[in-house]
Amino acid sequence: MTKKLKLYVGPMFSGKSTKLLQQIDRYKIAKKNVLCFKPAMDNRYTGEGFIVTHNDIHVPCHIIKTGRDIIEIFEKENSKNKIDVIAVDEAFMVDDIAQTLIDIFYGYKIHILVSSIDISASKMPFEDISTLLSHATHVKKCKAVCTVCGHDASYTLRKFSIDNNTDQIRVGGSELYEPRCLKHHSDINF
Repeated sequence: MTKKLKLYVGPMFSGKSTKLLQQIDRYKIAKKNVLCFKPAMDNRYTGEGFIVTHNDIHVPCHIIKTGRDIIEIFEKENSKNKIDVIAVDEAFMVDDIAQTLIDIFYGYKIHILVSSIDISASKMPFEDISTLLSHATHVKKCKAVCTVCGHDASYTLRKFSIDNNTDQIRVGGSELYEPRCLKHHSDINF
């Protein structure tokens, strides 16, 4: 079987994590060992230790801050039980994620599944995700529904800045972000 580096990218609320969990489930049904990760920064919806969708579908995972964390956990788990698949949710929040996953994909020749926002609310691409996209064997550009007109939404709008925080990455849900089509995405973003 040809190994896949598969990415699910798009704005908030486009079903990226749901698609990731569906793929994880398929691999588990096929009796494959799947190692799941999510960033420590993403503390929405649940306590630590689960990838969770906005609809409260969840799967256990390892909490990480950097790509190095993935390598350490993968090497430890792979030595005990051969790992067939690595899945990473919200990859844009993990430092050095691109090089780590590329090295594992080419070095160990295992399946890699990734869900991530690909561009920020200010329409700037996340560099690591752009790098992963260039190595991907499969890419699914997920669409949400524009909260203004109901058409396909490819962008995320930050509704306001809390404490004048203009960081590219700001963890939040529907209280802070909403999906928008290009027509209804404001250029006045952070």
